[in-house]
Amino acid sequence: MAEYKQLKVLVVDDSALNRQVIVEYLRHKEIITIEAEDGEQALQLVDTEKPDIILLDLIMPIMDGFEVLEYLKKQNNTIPVIVITAYLKGNTFQKCMELGAKGFLNKPVKMQELFNLISQVMES
Repeated sequence: MAEYKQLKVLVVDDSALNRQVIVEYLRHKEIITIEAEDGEQALQLVDTEKPDIILLDLIMPIMDGFEVLEYLKKQNNTIPVIVITAYLKGNTFQKCMELGAKGFLNKPVKMQELFNLISQVMES
């Protein structure tokens, strides 16, 4: 756990409650967190804050998670993205992975699974 103290995680979700739950858990693990409530705000923070990893909801106003993934892919951005969503329509998982997501979790998130996936993504 100590090796993640300097890790900076961008948590992107339009639900303040969802962000709060994840942020509190990550801060308890001494991980630095920043928050965005939509995709547009997230992309601004990617440029200014340079996060190490992004936790991304899919269904949001202004700019959704699919659009964020598409933008990051076009920009050849290498920040790993873990999609966290309740949106499980059709080929959602496959589409996210094709757009460059490194991990995928269904809501509601089990925090230990989230931490394990963050660890796995950061070690790869």
